[in-house]
Amino acid sequence: MKYFFFDILLSFTLAVFFTDPIIVLLYFGFKAIGLFYLKYLIQGSDIKVIKIYNVVFLIFMSYLGLTHFVNINDPLVDYFFHNDQIVFYKDSLRIGSLKWNQIIDGSIFNLRYSEYPLFSLFIGLLYKFGSFINITDLLLFFKMSIVLLASLIPAMIASISNLLNIKYKTSSFIIFSLFSYILIQSVVFTRDLPVAFFYTLLTYLILVPRTKIRIIKMLIVIIIITGLRIEHGLFSILFLLIYFISQYHANKYFRYFMLLITMLSAIYFRAYDFVIDIFFEATDIFANFTSTNATNSDSLYLKLAALPFPFNFIFPFFYTLIMPFPLYVWAKEDITLLLSITTPFYWIFILSISISSLFVKQKKYNILNLLFVACLLFLMLSSYIEPTVRRNFAMYPILFLHYLSVKNNFSSKFKKTNFYLCLIFIISINLLAYTYIVIK
Repeated sequence: MKYFFFDILLSFTLAVFFTDPIIVLLYFGFKAIGLFYLKYLIQGSDIKVIKIYNVVFLIFMSYLGLTHFVNINDPLVDYFFHNDQIVFYKDSLRIGSLKWNQIIDGSIFNLRYSEYPLFSLFIGLLYKFGSFINITDLLLFFKMSIVLLASLIPAMIASISNLLNIKYKTSSFIIFSLFSYILIQSVVFTRDLPVAFFYTLLTYLILVPRTKIRIIKMLIVIIIITGLRIEHGLFSILFLLIYFISQYHANKYFRYFMLLITMLSAIYFRAYDFVIDIFFEATDIFANFTSTNATNSDSLYLKLAALPFPFNFIFPFFYTLIMPFPLYVWAKEDITLLLSITTPFYWIFILSISISSLFVKQKKYNILNLLFVACLLFLMLSSYIEPTVRRNFAMYPILFLHYLSVKNNFSSKFKKTNFYLCLIFIISINLLAYTYIVIK
């Protein structure tokens, strides 16, 4: 009941701030969709899971109200955190203005949106619905749908933890929601958060003990991820292979059979050429963008990225991991970004514990370990293509789940020492960047 009181207070506050009474109905509509999803579609949901969802939903909606009120005046010009939001907002206006019998051809089958066909359909339908119920601030409505997906991610991870008998505190999920990259992405109208949501759902389908038509559901989710961002969709096939290998590990020949079939299929369909072409084409495009537009030509990043292999491959991984970087720039640019400066401290610690678990106190490797290693591989490849956390973010909920499963294997002393080392590392590298800028 206490959450209902806060929901009433927050929803009415948003309605007053943005002078649109219908926001109250939208707020509770999105809230109800999330509760239905958790109670009837996700196994492992209990009172603690619902509590996590309620608290996180309140936090993200509050942050949405703050960032939208402070940063957005004209949605065609203003944005918060990333200007891709303007691109997708214009797409939604363009696609949503089509007639119902034209919307599929104008989104999914339109070459203009070939990189994100399903997301283009989704945003077009959002516009249709928002216009139908006469919403004043359509961008705010679009962002509320992103908040819904963001709020469900911690709740799904908690449900998986229940299914795997992983002990956790509710506070750890609040910390995850506040001090990880999920907070800032929860209020940005892009496809990054939906990709993270469906990767979390795919992980749930892999780990849930019993579920009907599991493979079909997984294939549907993989198709959806591909329709949101093709490179993430291609990589999600590895998750499917990990599931098959883990399911049939009793047959010692099965894993070799799977590898053989995968290799033969890849050769026949020239899949390797396709993936390699995409990888190196994307690398060239984003490397050129980073060196000409996103980064000063004399920057510390470009100097370190020019190091010989394998240092030039490893460095972007650490660079994206410590984003936002340098911290003092973010802290002074926008007060609404202030919480984000805690992100590198949080994720360095999480990853240090998880990676340590692979080498110490590990009696046997399970499917969650394989998923964790797959996530690390993705972080490295993605960071090498483009040094931005936006593309890595989809893996963070899975990294957090793995951390929950192994953190109790270590003593408090070990974790405390690890935390201080991570603290020193982040502060030192920021001081290095600051010194470099001052000297230059």
